[in-house]
Amino acid sequence: MPITLRIVGLFYIQDNIPDVQPDGSPQTVESVLNYAVTNPVAPATDFGYITGQSNVVKSGAVTPGVDSITAFYANYGGATGPTSITAGITYPPGEYFLSESLVDSPQYTVWQYYVFNAALSSGTAVYQPRSPRIQSYTTATVPENGQVTWRLVEILSGPKPVPGVYRNSLGLSKVISLTS
Repeated sequence: MPITLRIVGLFYIQDNIPDVQPDGSPQTVESVLNYAVTNPVAPATDFGYITGQSNVVKSGAVTPGVDSITAFYANYGGATGPTSITAGITYPPGEYFLSESLVDSPQYTVWQYYVFNAALSSGTAVYQPRSPRIQSYTTATVPENGQVTWRLVEILSGPKPVPGVYRNSLGLSKVISLTS
């Protein structure tokens, strides 16, 4: 059975990626993405991604981090657009682009990937933890019949007050402003 790739939010799913690379070595998350770039599946007519590196800056010194993905792109240039596998909604054709944002205000968004030992649609998929825990997509391997899922995740970098419209639903007291 082939490997499955899913990019949540772009509605991109490809389930025909070979289990191994042409030289017989295991697929990495990066080689799975590269296969999809050169062999996009309908209704997408084009698929791509942008890379970067998460550098760590402390006390003025820069330590190179791991290679990471900063954006994904899919073009649904045919007569129909993508269909959400969770909601069943078909979206209009066109370009779909999502990028991470490392500007905290007070949240930031980053792309995260998850590797499973089988396609999620099989009902038997189990998350495969990475070792080491933080591992670049360029070296993380995907098991035969596995699935790679990318999600754009929002993370808080500090407190974020609950907007007034949600406070009542959560049973919170109203915020009283002391300004005139």
